[in-house]
Amino acid sequence: MLRRTIMAFVICAAAAPACAEVWMVRSSGELGCGDRETLVSAFASQNASERSARPPAGCVELYAGERLLDQPEAGAGFNDYMRVQRGDGSTVFVRSSAVVPDPGIGSMTDDRQE
Repeated sequence: MLRRTIMAFVICAAAAPACAEVWMVRSSGELGCGDRETLVSAFASQNASERSARPPAGCVELYAGERLLDQPEAGAGFNDYMRVQRGDGSTVFVRSSAVVPDPGIGSMTDDRQE
């Protein structure tokens, strides 16, 4: 009995990190960069109003409402920049202030207001 309880606990503990958070981009034109340092330097050297028309090398512009899947980093702790996965499977870093939690579409079993 103890062995079954321990196995059930291990399975539940392993399944919890598999649930990732979904985020949405607040506004269009936010940058997503392939590495954290490029993103940090892009915002350190220019503010958003002075940004050039083209994103820096290794970065892409994200569009408003784009859904991003959180890719947690072990040991990173709370950070101003987070790693996320885009719909095309690429992984980029974004400013945490550039995204909001995705409200989703709700549960399939709950009634939705018309």
